[in-house]
Amino acid sequence: MNITDSFSKFCHPIDEKIDIIKLNESIAELLIRLGTSVQEFVGRLNNNTAATINLTNMPGLEGRERWEKWAGNHQSNTAAGISEVNFTERLLEMEGLYIGEVFDILGATHLASFGTPFTGRCRIICSRPQYCYKIHNDKHTPHRYHIPVFTNENVLWLFEDTPRNINIVHMPADGRIWYLNPVDVKHTLINIGGGNRMHLLFTSGI
Repeated sequence: MNITDSFSKFCHPIDEKIDIIKLNESIAELLIRLGTSVQEFVGRLNNNTAATINLTNMPGLEGRERWEKWAGNHQSNTAAGISEVNFTERLLEMEGLYIGEVFDILGATHLASFGTPFTGRCRIICSRPQYCYKIHNDKHTPHRYHIPVFTNENVLWLFEDTPRNINIVHMPADGRIWYLNPVDVKHTLINIGGGNRMHLLFTSGI
């Protein structure tokens, strides 16, 4: 792992840690409540580069639309006039599950760090091996938090904090919550390993 002092302000693990075993168990239970399973969810990768489920939704959506509609990438939502700040409601199915506690931990940390409540879209994302995003900035999402659920050592983040300075970071599934400022640092993700990757992505719209 290479995290330079100048780079750490753009991407770093926050002080809080979570119980990754309890998180995995609660995700499995949540998916059952949504009428699916981890195996079925991951199975969507057979025909797609990624499988996603929204954990927050926009008011007015009902049924499966709450977690399936607008669950795609930020660019497609932005093109349709949908902002991250529109996702203001948590899935009711998370009630009583540990994943709801994770929301509270992250929200408290975000408020203490930036003085504003966390408001935005949160997703479970599973991506297949042998895949890479292009390097980019995300000008519309000032704060992001990543929690790896399961991964492999060949899933690597590449960050360009200054010209010709590339930082390579592996985020292990060890309970750490990683903060990322996607506006000020160019980044991409590559999975050159043989296994799938699942993570939680919390994207703030303000």
